[in-house]
Amino acid sequence: AGGVAIGATANLDISPGVALAIGFGAGAISCVGYNRIQDWLGEKIGLHDSCGINNLHGMPSIFGAIMSAVLPLVITDSNEGNPGYQLAGMCMTLVISIFTGTLTGFLLKQFEDKGLNRRGIKSYGSKTAMDDAAFWDVASP
Repeated sequence: AGGVAIGATANLDISPGVALAIGFGAGAISCVGYNRIQDWLGEKIGLHDSCGINNLHGMPSIFGAIMSAVLPLVITDSNEGNPGYQLAGMCMTLVISIFTGTLTGFLLKQFEDKGLNRRGIKSYGSKTAMDDAAFWDVASP
């Protein structure tokens, strides 16, 4: 999470303490996401994030983009970046990613119960979609 957040500010002349604070902030945001926000999003809007992409990349990258807009304003000898462009870039990235993710989810829902998996077992939505034994040879415990 810290590496994702610091990427947008890597070209700025910041001290190691500021870099550490950005990494710590991103890590804290990621931990809160895994422990609190992920379950809340699942309950409220039905968001299924099996790999925690929102927590590991999404929220820390937004934090990093905000830092890349704020830091040039507080660094006294900095001519780097333009906060307006940084924030506009973040907003466009969010719009494109939310739209394409929603479109992908919609298209996958259209084919959810239409096909057979590798073993010829009829797939019934999320019941067998997350069952490895339906697709691969799995050792018995």
